Amino acid sequence: MSALNYNADLNTSKKLTTDYRFESAQDLRSARSGGWEGWFEQRLRKGSPAEEHTMQLHVGGLSEDTTDADIEKAFSAVRPLQLVEVVRDIESGRSKGFAVVKVPTEEKGAEAIRSLNGTTLRGRTISVRKMPETLPGEMEFREWRNDHALEVLAHVGVSEGQTVLDYGCGPGTFTIPCARIVGRKGRVYAFEVRPGPLEEVKEKAKEAALANVIPVLSDGSKLEIDLPDESVDVILVYDVMHEIEDRSKLLRELHRILKGDGI
Repeated sequence: MSALNYNADLNTSKKLTTDYRFESAQDLRSARSGGWEGWFEQRLRKGSPAEEHTMQLHVGGLSEDTTDADIEKAFSAVRPLQLVEVVRDIESGRSKGFAVVKVPTEEKGAEAIRSLNGTTLRGRTISVRKMPETLPGEMEFREWRNDHALEVLAHVGVSEGQTVLDYGCGPGTFTIPCARIVGRKGRVYAFEVRPGPLEEVKEKAKEAALANVIPVLSDGSKLEIDLPDESVDVILVYDVMHEIEDRSKLLRELHRILKGDGI
């Protein structure tokens, strides 16, 4: 599970969940075998790996047999490369059909996109586009997370009939699986400050015929949550806290709406 549970220092049994990222696929496997706490502390000390002026590229449309060496050869005109990694399933090792490449400058990245987007590699037409910076191994973790969302949520404690708040839901990575688990007797509030991702949630819920998803476009300048005291069974705050300036205020508000035995 990609989470650590801590008892909040609020004279209560309510639990808060803190999420984090992994530095490599091996890191995730090690953490899953029992090293969560040590890894988490190490990650806090290291901080963000993003380097100024670099560009990270998403290379899509790859065949299953495409290797790192194939990608490196295709990008030979824009060397040196700082990272070449075909993203693979953590458990099976099979390619997920895309790779992450990091080049040292914005100019090199733009050159790679111009020269390689739409070209052929191992008989497949590939796409090359700019993508947000990630940690080494993070994309493998994201793919694993998406593939195992139901399993992760069940392990966290999400169950049928519950009321769940997905705070900072993004495009619904956990919102939709949550809605499937809680079923018709439960509900999932999907809070998001960005209209685009929230529209994705609405569309996904519609396609899956999930009427228990309640999208809420929240005001990013305010941390008040328009829900009654102790009305929520589970609160998910995934990959969000680093964007919150007044974290203490948000935690107090989340604590207010969380039930006494909530998660």
